Order: sequence, then structure tokens, then C-alpha cells
Amino acid sequence: MTPNLDRQATQAVRYTAVFAPIGVCAPSRSTLITGVFASSLGSQHMRCEGTLPADLKCFPQYLRQAGYYCSNNVKTDYKLQARQGYLG
Repeated sequence: MTPNLDRQATQAVRYTAVFAPIGVCAPSRSTLITGVFASSLGSQHMRCEGTLPADLKCFPQYLRQAGYYCSNNVKTDYKLQARQGYLG
């Protein structure tokens, strides 16, 4: 039902059974961008703001170091205090 995504997946990784670590959008984003459970970061509740540990790199940083251009102009609610260049 998704021919364009299926065609792209032939040259990529396709996850067929993925589960969210938490059932709320922003805490899930904080987990996805850091690789750390939201409960460990303090970002698990919708009305809170966790703090990134000083030595933690977010996924876009690894992509940029590998030469990729990364941008996030819309979804910036991670329930984490932003550090320049870390979350977007």
C-alpha cells in the first residue's frame, strides 16, 4: 500500500515491528532523538522539561558529523532543554 516507501526500503532498513517506549508524542520524540528512555531523562511527562546530560549527543549530531544536512523546523517539542545544534 506504500509503493514509494517500499521502493526506498529496498536500499535501507525497514522496521516491521516497532513499539513506542511511551504513549505520548513529545516524550517519545525525546527517546527517539537521544536513544535514552524518557524516564531516564526526566522528559516522560507532558508538563515537564528534562535536562540533557553534557556528554549526550542527539542523533542529528551524528548525522551532521557524517556529512548529512539535518533540519527540524516544525517538531521541536522534545520536553528537553535545548542546547544549540543538539535537537534539530
